[in-house]
Parts: sequence; C-alpha cells; structure tokens
Amino acid sequence: MQDIFFDTSVLDLDAKRRLCIRAKELSKSWTVDILDCSKSWCREAIEMPFDQIMAKLTAGCHFTVIHRTHNIEGEVGFRTMTKIDYFLWIFLTVENLYLLVKEFSLPKYR
Repeated sequence: MQDIFFDTSVLDLDAKRRLCIRAKELSKSWTVDILDCSKSWCREAIEMPFDQIMAKLTAGCHFTVIHRTHNIEGEVGFRTMTKIDYFLWIFLTVENLYLLVKEFSLPKYR
C-alpha cells in the first residue's frame, strides 16, 4: 500500500505552526536532523529544543503530513530548504494523525 500524503498548501504559516505544536502534543516522539553539505552529504540527528526548530519554520519550508502505511504511523514535519538544512520529524499513531487531519481539514493529494 502506498503512503498517503495530505495537501498542506491549504494551510497558512500560522496554521502550520499550530499543527506542529498540536502534533507534538499528540506525538509518540519527535526528532531534528541537520544537513550541512559543506561537511557531509548525510543528514545527522541533533539535539535541538522544539521552540528553536519551530523558529526556523518559514513560508519557504517544505511542509508534510503523511500516513506512512508501510510502518503504520503518521508523520508531520518540515524541511527548511536552506544552505544548512534542518528537518523536523514528528511521529504519531495513525489515530492521532487522522485527528489532526480532521482538525485542520487537510485533503488528501489526488
């Protein structure tokens, strides 16, 4: 079964911030990665406070809400798309993912 992606283009930046905060409240776990291609071509997990990664969420970020069907979990997150790239990954149960999908009225990509 293919992963299910939700259309986050219906959200403005404030709604994306609220979605991340709500997702963290409901999450199983969350992590932050960094990708600095001047040092390595691989992402590396780092310790970063949630408010610090949230300060990097801008309109230019790639934002995703996904039902990962192969491992039966939900994922909310973003990539900064900057020279030094940061990634936020918030992992949820499928039930909590669909609570967010309903709460934020997210349609599936077609």
